[in-house]
Amino acid sequence: MNETAQKTIVFRSGDDWDRWSRHFQSKANDLGIWIYLRPDHPQPWPRKPNQPAWKDFLQNTATNDIDNTDADDRGNRPRGRSSTQGRKNPGDGLDPDTSEAQRMSQNASTAYNAAWISYRESQRKWEKLADANVKLREWVRSSVSDEIWMNILDPIAGTRAWYLALKEKGVIAMAHSQTDALLEYRDHLRKVPSSLSKMSKWVREWENLMAVGIRYGASDTTNPQTWAQDILTTLRPIMPTWVLNTRQNYWEDLVSGDYTYTQLAEELTREINMELRAKPTRNHKAGFVTLHGQEADDDEQPNDQPPELANHSGRGSGRGRGRGGRGRGGRGGSLSSGKRKRQDPLSEYESSAKCNACLSKGHTLKKCFYINHKIRPEGWTPHPIIEHFIKERRQEHQSLEAEIQRVLKEKDNESD
Repeated sequence: MNETAQKTIVFRSGDDWDRWSRHFQSKANDLGIWIYLRPDHPQPWPRKPNQPAWKDFLQNTATNDIDNTDADDRGNRPRGRSSTQGRKNPGDGLDPDTSEAQRMSQNASTAYNAAWISYRESQRKWEKLADANVKLREWVRSSVSDEIWMNILDPIAGTRAWYLALKEKGVIAMAHSQTDALLEYRDHLRKVPSSLSKMSKWVREWENLMAVGIRYGASDTTNPQTWAQDILTTLRPIMPTWVLNTRQNYWEDLVSGDYTYTQLAEELTREINMELRAKPTRNHKAGFVTLHGQEADDDEQPNDQPPELANHSGRGSGRGRGRGGRGRGGRGGSLSSGKRKRQDPLSEYESSAKCNACLSKGHTLKKCFYINHKIRPEGWTPHPIIEHFIKERRQEHQSLEAEIQRVLKEKDNESD
């Protein structure tokens, strides 16, 4: 088999069905015959038209001649076989080239010409479809392996029968592909990255897996409510604000299918890129303060170092109490001296901390402005979406609600 023929073969096993079927449908549609081949509710294939016969029109002429003889007798004499007995049927064995064709009446001649025009038009359409069918069958033969041709396809069967035979073989493989696509899709949801910089690639892979799952009919990808719930639940710990905004504004459109997964992926990618551009480089405090609705004081700490924790015990740090009395106000200084101009709740940033309520990094539950209202700075305004998010979490997780109540109770005892 030459190289060109090898390139045309795309159906060697059931695993090739999806790709081969798409090629088949595309070619059949281009040739104008897919409506006669599709597996569900196909239109009947047009029959080859019959050429109109001269004798049919000559018989009508002969009858008209009989009816026009003896107008006076026509009303008094019954018509029957006796009136035409012994007369030769002028249509029997008539050669169109003979002068007998001239015996056609004007009406019969007009009817014959109209029938002939209709026949030629139908004949051209039928020949066009027949030629298209031949081309498609030649492509099918060149696009399947010899094993498929010998074992699956009957040479004298119709083109639609060929398609259904190959589909039956592909259905089994499609079932396996459907399972594989579903498992790969679910596994991808479990591998969502914690770093925002890697999210764009993850979203692109999710979009591709959605397309594959829909093509194979994987249940989690074909139901809009299911995949929408999956993606929002997966991203809620990482992008809580975006998830809440999407749920509030687009949930009905997602469930109805008006807002597609490709649109959601595009919007999600745009949001990620905006977050990355707005994210300061190694400024740990800025991430916490922005979430709480204020700007960071860049002059309090160098941007390349996280702010140190306030010294509540009144003692300097171990490194600050070295030789030379640095712990008493030397060059090392205490944590309350140097560049720190004022003490406020925003300065207490813990780089490894994470709030269980708003899921933001940089502070604990005790330092969260959304939970501990008493430490809120003057003029600070909470974000309504984040407030709604925390409210949902408190309702869903009893352990979180218990922890919040414990923290608030401790704060009340400290204030007393």
